[in-house]
Amino acid sequence: MTDHSQPSRPQSNRPSATTLDARHPLIVFDGVCVLCSGFVRMVVRLDRQGRFRFATAQSPFGETLFRKHGLRTDSY
Repeated sequence: MTDHSQPSRPQSNRPSATTLDARHPLIVFDGVCVLCSGFVRMVVRLDRQGRFRFATAQSPFGETLFRKHGLRTDSY
């Protein structure tokens, strides 16, 4: 399975354990799904204040979150 890169956004806006908080909700999306990626591109375009953070479900970070919350990591 190929992990597609996230929509263009400055490096500092990528999620990390220290930056996740209620002021910056995290959207975890299926990076293989064209519809999901299109939705994220739209949110990035409309999110002028840089409020949202993004991670693909297939990324190590996304898979860690899925496991932490008891979600399957083999099917999205």
